[in-house]
Amino acid sequence: MEKTLRELAQMIAGSVIGDPEARITGIKSFEEAGHSDLVLVSQAKFLKEASESIAGAFLVGEELVVKGRNMLRVSNPKLAFATVLRLFHPPESLQSGVHPTAYVDDSAVVHPSARVGAFVYVGPGCSLGGGCQIFPGTVLLRDVSVGAETTIFSNVSIYSKVEIGSGTIIHAGSVIGSDGYGFVFDGQQHVKIPQVGGVKIGNQVEVGANCCIDRATLGVTEVRDGVKLDNFVHIGHNCVVGEHSLLVAQVGLSGGTRLGKFVTLAGQVGTNPHIEIGDGTVVMAKSGVSKSLSPHSTVSGMPPIEHHRWIRSQIIYARLPEIYQALKDLQEEVERLKQERTNGAD
Repeated sequence: MEKTLRELAQMIAGSVIGDPEARITGIKSFEEAGHSDLVLVSQAKFLKEASESIAGAFLVGEELVVKGRNMLRVSNPKLAFATVLRLFHPPESLQSGVHPTAYVDDSAVVHPSARVGAFVYVGPGCSLGGGCQIFPGTVLLRDVSVGAETTIFSNVSIYSKVEIGSGTIIHAGSVIGSDGYGFVFDGQQHVKIPQVGGVKIGNQVEVGANCCIDRATLGVTEVRDGVKLDNFVHIGHNCVVGEHSLLVAQVGLSGGTRLGKFVTLAGQVGTNPHIEIGDGTVVMAKSGVSKSLSPHSTVSGMPPIEHHRWIRSQIIYARLPEIYQALKDLQEEVERLKQERTNGAD
């Protein structure tokens, strides 16, 4: 593919500094770029690398200048970068229609524009919306609904009674709708509590590779519109993940956890069951959330405390050997003074 800077500027509401007819054939890093490549310069600290690069043009913000070079200037360079990158690297897609090795139950409803890959299983009562893609080896059991333009990559297992919205992406190896972790002890053994609910995944959600989203005991486990899950995220039964929240790798939500909108849970965060995390809250990596958190908090640790207090506590923790020695010296000095006072009294 080849585009001029003028054409790219029209696509991303940008302006050209330099030659508007300069031709761009790819998007590359500073080191890899050639004379017809576009390179993102997102911060001033990269200007030196830009000046040394042979790239044909640079995608920059409104205040950055790469002297003497072609520039494509926009208000939000990272957002524009995402748009241009999709143009030059369109997402992988399947051939039209249903592959002859796929099994589609007679009761399933498949939109004519849906694409179903090799060795896919589509069970009774399922429905596939227009333009959706189901990559090879994926299994959809009974009564699974997949919205328009949704992509489900290879070897995803989707249990019964799962609803997936439009424009969603589910990456390889994820399991949606497996049983929640529910058992009751009868005095001799752990008896399984049947998990008979479902899962509802909203629109424009992205589920990373090897994630697990458990079905509800009763009702539904919800992952609402715009949520982005990294790889290896686990969402327990009856959880609710609010709109546009971000869950980074290895996050684990215990059953009944409820997240508000725009919540961010950094890597390896875990939660206790049945707690609530308010809108806009950020939980830093490796924190263990034992109690509900107010909206718009930023917390760290286990149990979590306000992030700036946590940083101060970590600084003190690192100095504990010196603090201990100072305290020991002080105790010895106090004992010496007591002894002198006793001797003086005698």
